[in-house]
Amino acid sequence: AATAATAATAATAATAATTTTAAGRLTPGERRRALLACLLVAATAGFVYDFSIYSGALKAQFQLTQSSLAWVGTAGVFFFWTSPIGGYMADKYGPRVTNIAGGLIMTTGLTLSFLFARGYLPSLPQDPASATFILSACSCLTRIGANSVSAVAFSLPVKLYPNLRGYVTGLVKSLTGLSGGLLAQLFTLLLGPPGNTSSTLG
Repeated sequence: AATAATAATAATAATAATTTTAAGRLTPGERRRALLACLLVAATAGFVYDFSIYSGALKAQFQLTQSSLAWVGTAGVFFFWTSPIGGYMADKYGPRVTNIAGGLIMTTGLTLSFLFARGYLPSLPQDPASATFILSACSCLTRIGANSVSAVAFSLPVKLYPNLRGYVTGLVKSLTGLSGGLLAQLFTLLLGPPGNTSSTLG
């Protein structure tokens, strides 16, 4: 839900900036707020890199082999090809629609993963093979959503600051990776080192 809300906030702040002429239609303050929104969106997309926090707990919970666990962690990589689709949506429908759609898809993938891992979906099979498939599918869904919001987060700042394209692109990209590291450190600080028990899953 937080991801979708952040995406919606970013979209609202930056809806007008859909072409390279957008910078001229916005005040400096509006451009700064839109850039900040893109940074927040990039940070939420970076959370998908924190699989290692709970991977050990998933392995223990469903008795997965290391190979199966690797599939869960990397399945989403096969959907990086959806990034151009997110870019097309941003160009055709604007940042509002793309961010809301991507945020909802990403949140759905993460929420389903959590509910399944915590046993809140008892009707679904829990055996290792089925768990691998279900968790991998959730990973793919999460990646598709992250690709969509990333398409806006990386392209919109270039339109907002056409004379600082390299700088703003690098700035947004840095938040994507940095947020993953910060979340891992925050988890360790508040809850201790990640473990291999179900309590790590929430």
